[in-house]
Amino acid sequence: MGVGTKFWLTVVGTAICLVGSMTGEILQCFQCNEADQTCGSPQKPLGRIGECPHSTMCSKTVLTMSLLEGHQWIKTMRGCAQQLNTTHVFVNKAWVEKSVVEEPYQEGCIEKKVNSGNSILLCHCRGHLCNAASSPMATDGRLLPLILLGFIWYWSYRKQHL
Repeated sequence: MGVGTKFWLTVVGTAICLVGSMTGEILQCFQCNEADQTCGSPQKPLGRIGECPHSTMCSKTVLTMSLLEGHQWIKTMRGCAQQLNTTHVFVNKAWVEKSVVEEPYQEGCIEKKVNSGNSILLCHCRGHLCNAASSPMATDGRLLPLILLGFIWYWSYRKQHL
């Protein structure tokens, strides 16, 4: 097999990986709520990984409350963004349930001050497990195959022309 054949096999294989990573996979987010006692533990610092079939975004909420003597209580909750809107419509003389996944959020964080020293930070992000990061704009790795393809092309080109 020649260098050109190997190069094109690599290009085709990488393209298949790229297309596979962009298919309609169900979004996965870290899920950790106020009732889960294992969240924040050394074994599960971010909670469990769960699927979000009715969301296109993950969410992270950080509650901060001022306590006596300058101490703070901080609770972080993670999960699927609440995007499913269910209504009832009248069709053919009967009420039918209709569900739509809406896009009410923008990526990023919004901080709401409740009162002096107490706040709620609401963050939304797109991409698998993006709600783990301290930054709400974590990437989900979909560009990795494209970057890999660029490096493969560069090294193949360089080998042939140097």
